[in-house]
Amino acid sequence: MGNRIARIIAAALLAGVAAASASRLGSIVNSFPARVNHLMPTGMAYADGYIWMMYSGGYMAKRIHPGGSVVRTFEFYPHIGSYWGLTYDGSYFWTSYNYRPPPRLLKISPPTMSVVGSYPLSKFNNPLRALEWDGKYFWISLSDVYYYVFRVTSTGSVVSSFRNSYQYAPGICYVDDLPGGPRLFELNGDVFPLTFYVYKAPGHTFDYRFYQRHTGARYPACWDGEYLWTYDNTDPGGNEYCYQLVAWEPDYAVAPASVGKVKALFR
Repeated sequence: MGNRIARIIAAALLAGVAAASASRLGSIVNSFPARVNHLMPTGMAYADGYIWMMYSGGYMAKRIHPGGSVVRTFEFYPHIGSYWGLTYDGSYFWTSYNYRPPPRLLKISPPTMSVVGSYPLSKFNNPLRALEWDGKYFWISLSDVYYYVFRVTSTGSVVSSFRNSYQYAPGICYVDDLPGGPRLFELNGDVFPLTFYVYKAPGHTFDYRFYQRHTGARYPACWDGEYLWTYDNTDPGGNEYCYQLVAWEPDYAVAPASVGKVKALFR
């Protein structure tokens, strides 16, 4: 009888943890205005304790985490074309430059904030929209290349490709230190409420999903060690925001310990 009661209580605790966790997924922890000098954001990365953001026309900003105050801005040339995506490989920033096909990957040195490498993705003719480094390769999605994400080298050689159920992921975030292994966070912007899909990497195996019910597009952009940062760049009034979201629930890891305590009561 005691064991049966223990199992019932343990199941209830697990269900409660799961329900509480699910209810918080997608909730906003912090936000700040996204635009700098009236420019539209196109990419975001977390490095050296700061939020770094790329903007249309080749501008980049270093911003305080998590409040968003601008520390400094940087300018890249040329201003024609578009700069999309931003990621950090531990030593360099990377973004994409889209003017004429093919898109190019730009390698930026943090000490000088200058472009030290430019690599055409010669296998692609569409503008790049999402860019993320996983420690060995880049994950990308491209405008008008629907239903696929690609894992590529810096020269554009395709290592692997994966088909999605949505048109394309306008942003990708890679997190390497989560329980159970690395995860990719992608957004399906085709539906409302906006749905974030989480995959186990590198095989791109579906893990779970959660919703963000506020209006406006969200672009999964970077991970700060605890939360997912995204940004909106679609408000015609220039009122876009950056959002710090709950995207992973540590409560799940607490459940086994809770169950152990319940069992101990009935020994």
